[in-house]
Amino acid sequence: MARLLASSDILLNPSITEAFGNVTVEAMACRLPVVAAISTGSANIVRDGITGMLVNGTEEGEFADAMEMYIRDPELRHHHGEEGLAVAKTMDWDRINSAVIRTYIHAIHKRKRLDRIRGR
Repeated sequence: MARLLASSDILLNPSITEAFGNVTVEAMACRLPVVAAISTGSANIVRDGITGMLVNGTEEGEFADAMEMYIRDPELRHHHGEEGLAVAKTMDWDRINSAVIRTYIHAIHKRKRLDRIRGR
């Protein structure tokens, strides 16, 4: 995978069922801009217009149009790749797992408050 990413110019990730997006982060760590479908994993990682481009993927040609922008503008491709690397450097498992745990704790507390309000 590392060799494949290292020899690429752009990552195209059309998945609409992406859970976290390891491949996306790995590509960003290789300074690749990412063209991805708007999905939970990609939308939480790719900064649209900064580290890559997010598209709905419902209209014919959306992915091709986004990729064409990078093909025609190597400076944009380089800039978004550098920004992607900066974001990828912030992605470590301790930080990611802590965010998940905080989300679960928040959901538990919210549920307890609702149960108290409803008299349960």
